[in-house]
Amino acid sequence: MRFGFLIFDGVEELDLLGPWELVGVWAEYFDGPGERLLVATQPGPVRCAKGLTLTADVGFADCPVLDVLLVPGGRGTRRVVDEAATIAFISECASQCQALLSVCTGAFLLHRAGVLTG
Repeated sequence: MRFGFLIFDGVEELDLLGPWELVGVWAEYFDGPGERLLVATQPGPVRCAKGLTLTADVGFADCPVLDVLLVPGGRGTRRVVDEAATIAFISECASQCQALLSVCTGAFLLHRAGVLTG
């Protein structure tokens, strides 16, 4: 199973790192996802809301098909909600993933992608 975590400038560290750790425990002790990926517009550094810098493993263009995508929240969602590439990526993942998850204001990105309608 391949578990993706969307990251973007201004992502809330707690919204991302808490689930990251839980998925790691799931993998280690309960035969959970074998691969965890940080996914951003493009590979490389991403600055979180409180200053932590993370490195995206893959960009949207080279992201393999994910079984699960988690969309965290944070102040950055206010900007990302209007980024067509990010919203299109979420929408595409929704059509392929077994599960699409959000934390806090990440739900606004799912709404903008049209996956919460109905």
